[in-house]
Amino acid sequence: MNEKIKQRFQTVLEKEQVLEAESMSRHTTFRIGGPADLFVVPKSVDEIAEVLKICREEKAPYFILGNGSNLLVSDQGYDGAVLQIYKNMNQVAV
Repeated sequence: MNEKIKQRFQTVLEKEQVLEAESMSRHTTFRIGGPADLFVVPKSVDEIAEVLKICREEKAPYFILGNGSNLLVSDQGYDGAVLQIYKNMNQVAV
């Protein structure tokens, strides 16, 4: 993934919310998987919407990750952005 996309993400998110080459083994229950090009941890619905908008505009592949349960990731990793939403979006309100 190119530097331009990372920079665009950082205009919407804080620096620590955008990680490069993050090992997916740290985020799956099976503890396997190579690095994701970019690993993004949005804190709000608005941040998710902005990140997805950037991905669509840049034609960048993305994957929305919940808890990482029952997920197998190749040791070669993921060529795109992984959006982890369960940590900051794990409550349901009616």
